[in-house]
Amino acid sequence: MMIRNMLLGACAVGFLAPAVHAESLPLKKSEGFTSPIHKKHAGKILFSTKPVPRAPKTDADFTTTFTLGKDAMYARVFTKDSLDNLLRATGKTCYREERAELWVTVNGGDPIELESTLMNKKPMYDWMSWSFGKSGKKHFTEKLSLSGKTDYRHRFSSHVISTLKEGANTLVFTAQGECIAKGDSKKSNWDAAKATITLNVPKGGVAKYYKKNGPHLPKHAFKGGKKLFKAMKKAVNAKWAQEDVLSIRTIAKDWYVKVERLTRRPLARSMATMTVVRKKGAAKCRVFFLDYWQQAKGGKKFDKAMTFSTGRSYDFPCSNVSK
Repeated sequence: MMIRNMLLGACAVGFLAPAVHAESLPLKKSEGFTSPIHKKHAGKILFSTKPVPRAPKTDADFTTTFTLGKDAMYARVFTKDSLDNLLRATGKTCYREERAELWVTVNGGDPIELESTLMNKKPMYDWMSWSFGKSGKKHFTEKLSLSGKTDYRHRFSSHVISTLKEGANTLVFTAQGECIAKGDSKKSNWDAAKATITLNVPKGGVAKYYKKNGPHLPKHAFKGGKKLFKAMKKAVNAKWAQEDVLSIRTIAKDWYVKVERLTRRPLARSMATMTVVRKKGAAKCRVFFLDYWQQAKGGKKFDKAMTFSTGRSYDFPCSNVSK
């Protein structure tokens, strides 16, 4: 099960757990272990090339070794108690801003946040097992698109895959809870489960992975999209001097025209795009959903000069950028 189709898990190596108090708080009833296998592996994140059931009957399918481009990576968290009780054991209890997060380190590097999700009471106080993706059916290494909301899989693709070396890579996953505890002003973080896996990368594996799995930019939706590139790039450069514009794709079939309410006189028009930029000197790219605007000059004419307004943005593999 998942919360709103998102990952429940938490913070990684490099984050301090709350100080242990002299006495723990009374524990609340939680769902308990889902199976003997859960009890056996409590406190671990278990990985498999197949979806991991909530109450597994065998641990024969679990593995800690994967090959990029060949194996799907599914995972499920099995904790020793609910997130709330794990914190109560330290003498604290949450007051607000309850979250579950998943972090990972690659070959001993800095922690990378894959997901951070606000939680409701049921998973916080009851659940002792949860999966990644809707009902555990989505895995870390599946094909990606930029339509809809991105999640932990996109950050795994952009932040983890891009840092892998050819050969064996050691990935350490840590699931933790996070909240502001009663009587505290700072956030507390505490471990829920961990896992260490080996991800093998064949020669040229990262480039092949991105080419196959994406995400990829779409083709221009607007027939005259290519002709707009120079004006759009100029608009970005004027406002974001530290960003290099790598690619722009129109995602609307035509201009949206803003008109005066009473007279219906055109005031301006906009074109929706995906715009990929990279900060000067940086290794990573990012795609922004930008609307480019031209002011009306009278009649059906519009200024050539453009401005833009920003929308959501996602990390994007630089190797998949094409003009």
